Amino acid sequence: MRVTPLSVYNFGVKSRNRLRVLRAERRWNQLDTAKRTRLSQTKYWRIENGYAEATPQERQRLARVFKVSVDEVFPPSVSTPAAPPPQETTL
Repeated sequence: MRVTPLSVYNFGVKSRNRLRVLRAERRWNQLDTAKRTRLSQTKYWRIENGYAEATPQERQRLARVFKVSVDEVFPPSVSTPAAPPPQETTL
């Protein structure tokens, strides 16, 4: 069975890159990070590589371990732009 990463659907691309950067800044490997966040190495790898989304509790733990806000690791998704106002028609 082939698993499609969530990044194909544009989920979590920024957070995935941010997790990798935060981990590299601390010179931690994925196993170190997984242990610090009480996640399995597989689960951490899946989150970092876009194959799984972190639960709210996992997001909190990751932010706490990296000493940043949750929004810094997992930025809010960009909403779709609002529709333009209707054009006035003259009769």
